[in-house]
Amino acid sequence: MRGRLLRTEWRAESDVTSDLIQEAERQRKFYTLDGLRGVAAIAVAMFHFAPLVAPVMLGSSYLAVDLFFLMSGFVIAYSYERKFASGMGVGKFMLVRVIRLYPMYILGTAIFALPIAAALLMRKDLVWTVGGFSTAMASALLMLPSPPIPGKSLTLFVLNPPAWSLFYELLSNLLFAAIFPVLSDRIVKLLIAVSALGLVASAFAFGNLEGGAHWNDFVVGFARVGFSFFLGVLLCRLHRLKRLPAWRVPPVMILIASVAVLSISVSAGARPFFDLFAVIALFPLLVIAALANEPKANIRAYTVPGLISYPLYTIHMPALALVTGVMAKFTGGRVEQFAPAIGIALIVVLALAAWGLAQTYDVAARKMLTRLTARFGSGLKAHSAP
Repeated sequence: MRGRLLRTEWRAESDVTSDLIQEAERQRKFYTLDGLRGVAAIAVAMFHFAPLVAPVMLGSSYLAVDLFFLMSGFVIAYSYERKFASGMGVGKFMLVRVIRLYPMYILGTAIFALPIAAALLMRKDLVWTVGGFSTAMASALLMLPSPPIPGKSLTLFVLNPPAWSLFYELLSNLLFAAIFPVLSDRIVKLLIAVSALGLVASAFAFGNLEGGAHWNDFVVGFARVGFSFFLGVLLCRLHRLKRLPAWRVPPVMILIASVAVLSISVSAGARPFFDLFAVIALFPLLVIAALANEPKANIRAYTVPGLISYPLYTIHMPALALVTGVMAKFTGGRVEQFAPAIGIALIVVLALAAWGLAQTYDVAARKMLTRLTARFGSGLKAHSAP
């Protein structure tokens, strides 16, 4: 009897310890990854601001999206695999993900769309039509690519071009959640291998790995997100098992190395090889190093870039279109004549705006959406109750 009681007490103590460990893991902050996210967001902004920041340019900055996908796979697996194992459903997970992404995404879309809507109301826009704009807006509200619009580019998200990666991000999240019950390490490696073949094919078919944002290269997006996201999942599992290398590197050097990789310019002939090398080898090495090395001082130098990364990503292109349009009108010429000062100043201003939005609008909007969806769910349950 006493032995049974001791075993029961031991199990209870073990369960408490396990719960504490899991809670500590949930609260774990990856500060160096935060810094990497900030670097990636600024790199993407500089890629789209290229004419305004020249000659201060990052020759491979479009690959920052692949770094985003890789870190996302790690963080999603770290945050949700245990929750899936405890019974979290696909629907609830996807709702959480949409609530996380939607407020800043729709704000960026609104910044782009409102001037167009105003011009159409005043019958001043000679590029857009009411039908084309309505189609693009309806798709944007649902976070879906808009159909090709006559007279416009083949951009998937014509009212907020960088949002193409959010669409692929949500697709990868959905696949991850849907197949989680059978998502063994072997299946993860198979997904990585198949996507790697797609990366190789895409790199040589298009000459680089920049594709995914347009209808004529949208298939590249599947390879990019499939490889990097599920490699991030695999890195998470290896990290939990403590099977990743623990190289000792100052965290700031990891950020500098990421900037160096994204800064490299190569010839057109070497471009497919470099892009593949960066995505398949260099970015995973950077993330592995980041996981093993956390800053012991100046934490805010890592957390603040991480905080602004997503808001900056979602608003920079719409803000660019708005600012350049206004400046071109008032200066009577091309805004590029003020480069690189105007581009650098605009990125700094947008980074400050992103910092403010992350702490105010984004937090408040996500709380509101969470309350609304909870109330709607409760209403559905009450309505369906006998």
